[in-house]
Amino acid sequence: MKIVVNREMVLKLAAAKPELVTLNQGALGAAMGIDRSHVSRLLSGKHRPTAATLEALAKALGVEPSAAESILLMVVTDEGEA
Repeated sequence: MKIVVNREMVLKLAAAKPELVTLNQGALGAAMGIDRSHVSRLLSGKHRPTAATLEALAKALGVEPSAAESILLMVVTDEGEA
């Protein structure tokens, strides 16, 4: 499975909450209670988010958990993995 960032959702979130535009990976990680490198792995698709991670992301961004999940889209690979 590969995880990609839903850029359209991120742009909508940035428009709705302009204070998040300057949020970097270190600040997001601090708000989520995780290391910046973990945020980097999540955003690059190298790490699969757990339910707890999605909840922490939602809380850090001030959105509903379903919106946080929509920011990180799960993409099925050619090998048929889910």
